[in-house]
Amino acid sequence: MGNKNSNKSKSSCESVKSSNASITNISSNSLKDISYYSNQNYSGNNIYNKPYNNGCNNNNNSNNLFDNENTDSLNIVYIQEFKKFKEPNENYISTDGFITLGNELGIDLLNSNTKDLFILFFCFRSECKKYGQISLDEFKKAISSFNVKTIKELKSKINEINKEIIYNFESQEFKNFYKFLFTFNEKKKKNMIDLDNVKLYFEILFYNKFPICKDFVYFLEKQNVTGLKLDEWNNVLIFFLTDVDNFPGDYEINSAWATILDKFYYYYCEKKGIIIEKPEFV
Repeated sequence: MGNKNSNKSKSSCESVKSSNASITNISSNSLKDISYYSNQNYSGNNIYNKPYNNGCNNNNNSNNLFDNENTDSLNIVYIQEFKKFKEPNENYISTDGFITLGNELGIDLLNSNTKDLFILFFCFRSECKKYGQISLDEFKKAISSFNVKTIKELKSKINEINKEIIYNFESQEFKNFYKFLFTFNEKKKKNMIDLDNVKLYFEILFYNKFPICKDFVYFLEKQNVTGLKLDEWNNVLIFFLTDVDNFPGDYEINSAWATILDKFYYYYCEKKGIIIEKPEFV
């Protein structure tokens, strides 16, 4: 491997838990599987990391959640926005609310061809404590983190947010979000993200930036791989960020890469007619 410093990053994988989902079906079953992902440390000086001081009281069980006479003017705006998406007679946003939210952001969640990660990023920013639900305080946390007051304002910034955060692969927040995507889709009993979701996210995120990602996905399919475990999921990102430019020339088989990447290295060399020494386990 060309960058020795990346070895330190490979050991930083965290254990997280969640459920199975698919972004293309986020409007129905998938929204029930949004999971709690806590302790996010948003880094950098980006304006979208500077939330308003919205005075959330974290009391989601109040029967007078929308009748607080002491609510300040900014909170009133948040509440008015939240009420557009919350479920009837409930104090949270769920499946139908997410569909409406997507529509206001210009994202059609009912279209199976929609491949957009922004709604998931909104959930990630909310740090929702119940999968498939976002409370008022969590909604405030998400929307204020983008330094906007309304969903209409947020819509006007989506392209900029995509560029500066969601597709800024070197940023720490993207790496946190990338781990969240694993958590959101994790098969609990197998501690892995299934291949369909791997293919989906890699296509959305990496196909244009890292052409070799298509070869890697094709390799996974040929090998009948059913999914990736967390260490493999994280290792693949490190691989894309550090080794792909000179791959396979700078790839070091004795480095701390996940076995799935070693196997891909041998597969790729054989496919390209590159003669290398091949161990017995491949």
